[in-house]
Amino acid sequence: MAAVAETAGTRKEWVAGNKRVVVADLTSVGNTETWSSGLSVIDFAVFMPTTAVANGLTISGGTVTFANGSDLAGKIMVQGS
Repeated sequence: MAAVAETAGTRKEWVAGNKRVVVADLTSVGNTETWSSGLSVIDFAVFMPTTAVANGLTISGGTVTFANGSDLAGKIMVQGS
């Protein structure tokens, strides 16, 4: 599995209540590729592609694995600890 490219300078992090939130722009998100959030555990994740293409993701610890048929770009937001 390859790592997804994160667009330089787009990563933002903050605390909401007792959870950390991470937002970043991703490029070249291919099928089975992974993105490490920097969190230990992700409670919630959403990926908003720049094109209207069906996509999915799975979460394991602090890593997101994408499931889609073609390379995508878009914004991801995760919340966790």
